[in-house]
Amino acid sequence: MKKHYAILLSICIGAFALTASGAETGYDPNCLHVGNPTRLTGDFFTDLWGNATSDLDVRRLLHSYSLISREAQTGAYIFNPTVVNGKYVQADAEGNHYYRISLYPDLQYSDGSPIKAADYVFSILLEASPQLAALGADTKGSSFLTGYEAYARSETPCLKGVRLDSEYEFSIEISHDALPYYYEMTLLDYSPYPISEIAPGCEVKDDGEGAYIAGSSEELEGSALSSVFTTDLLEKTIADPQTGYRTHPVVTSGPYCLDSFDGLTASFSLNEYFKGDEDGSKPLISHLDYSLADNAGMASDLQDGRFDLINKAANKDAAADLQALVREDDRFTSTTYPRQGLSFIAFCGDNPAVQDLAVRRAFAWCLDRNAIAEGYVGTLGTPVTSYYGIGQWMYQMVNGTSSASDAAWDALSLDGIETYSLESREAEIAAAASELEAAGWVPGEDGEENEEGSHPVRRREIHGESVPLELTLGYPEGSAIGALLEEYLAKPLSEAGIALTLEPVPMQSLLEEYYYGGETDLLFLATNFDEVFDPAGQLGTGAQADTWEYTAVADEELASLARELHSTQPGDTLAYCTKWTAFEERFAQVLPLLPVYSNVYVDTYRKALQNYDPKAHTTWTQNILGAYLSDPAE
Repeated sequence: MKKHYAILLSICIGAFALTASGAETGYDPNCLHVGNPTRLTGDFFTDLWGNATSDLDVRRLLHSYSLISREAQTGAYIFNPTVVNGKYVQADAEGNHYYRISLYPDLQYSDGSPIKAADYVFSILLEASPQLAALGADTKGSSFLTGYEAYARSETPCLKGVRLDSEYEFSIEISHDALPYYYEMTLLDYSPYPISEIAPGCEVKDDGEGAYIAGSSEELEGSALSSVFTTDLLEKTIADPQTGYRTHPVVTSGPYCLDSFDGLTASFSLNEYFKGDEDGSKPLISHLDYSLADNAGMASDLQDGRFDLINKAANKDAAADLQALVREDDRFTSTTYPRQGLSFIAFCGDNPAVQDLAVRRAFAWCLDRNAIAEGYVGTLGTPVTSYYGIGQWMYQMVNGTSSASDAAWDALSLDGIETYSLESREAEIAAAASELEAAGWVPGEDGEENEEGSHPVRRREIHGESVPLELTLGYPEGSAIGALLEEYLAKPLSEAGIALTLEPVPMQSLLEEYYYGGETDLLFLATNFDEVFDPAGQLGTGAQADTWEYTAVADEELASLARELHSTQPGDTLAYCTKWTAFEERFAQVLPLLPVYSNVYVDTYRKALQNYDPKAHTTWTQNILGAYLSDPAE
């Protein structure tokens, strides 16, 4: 079948303004007020505790100078030309890959202090450390480093795969066990963090066996750990909710500094010591405010001057209001771009029912994705049944919009992904009931009924106990998605014999339940993928190696496909996309998560915001460098 792109990505939202609104009021060209419909949670340090999209935006404002960057023309990952002055790369006889990196000597933190090799080595040691893991951080992302296991288990204070060579030179060694890896260069994606703020009284040392963190006034002997660099120290300097670096980083390396965060709004001022990004672009706007924007009022808030930029709007009613604003007020314009993520339902909690494939597939049959996508994002969205976003490069290539025209690429298709679609909703609900019946879920003998009073709740014996299919789904508090889930998921499930109760939950609590576990059986969430798509990183370890980490769903074949995708040789894009297609097909069958929809985002902003192009990068905090607010009369 010939491939077609499933959604129009450049939707025109009010390309022509009809009327002008008159003089500006309350407009300040020195401060950009940004609104986003996703609330900030305060994870402004790393993604080791989670990766909410708004927090990711803030981290890109505050922390910079990664060792790598992405080449704009080809999309290839390269050493960051602003940071890396020289490099030496080789492979040893065992297949380990060794990178020696030399830094430019003009990098500085926001307080003017110099950034040296020890700052990068400290960042690597910290993100792999057992001390940070004890605070709930997911440190296994550093497992590719040689010597990681011994370091992470506190068997040695030294990390063999990281060496401090000189004041501006250091080395990283990638274990052959982690290779090949399609995105190998991204393993070097480290930015510097100030040891004086995070581990005061400590310093980075290297005695020839690997780098380590020691107390500045003492030497380590043998395998003894520093009595200064401890979890208790990091609990004060990182985890303290009022002053910790996780939520209130003061000394940073990015284009902006955090001035304040009150739980709702974060305010920033320009970092005068910022050298520039990989293209040399610097911030030009003196101050930024970043806050929650309510879907119901974002257009009026934009027009009234509370915001200058609305970022990542997706709700259909909000988009319609923004469209009307652009038509009626010639101070504003809009741009659309595809989302590199999706909305989904996570199966989690301790209820053994959601670990049953038949139950998960029953949810897939009963979920009316088309109606939910239409009801919430309208023409901006499209239903999806596997783990992808319409803005991902591999989706666009396999779907026929970005690939070369040859037989090998033409053979790739998304047609093999199960859609859970039949000729009618009645047939789909019947398919759900059939799968449940075949798995032993039968109507309860005592005739208990769902709230509608007409369909008995199914039961099955699990571990000697009769378990009813009575489940709870948490969704973001205040979101209109609740009513849609009730109509287009809970009601069809009731007909199939599953009682689903919907509960509004604060966003922070939803994220904590997803990452750390809780009592709720299912969670409605959304994700935006990094440009690096590596689902193998979401698998467990040891006895849980075939398990999707945050939902406890295990499948050997899916795990194997994820690892094969991971192990694609760098540069072999056709092989990567072929493996990606196979992974997506299996994911739709196993359903560790229940995909719902992906969508197009809308950015609406003042025309006075010059040189701002949301399509050029993945988020507004990257696009804002080089942009400026002009005189509104211009």
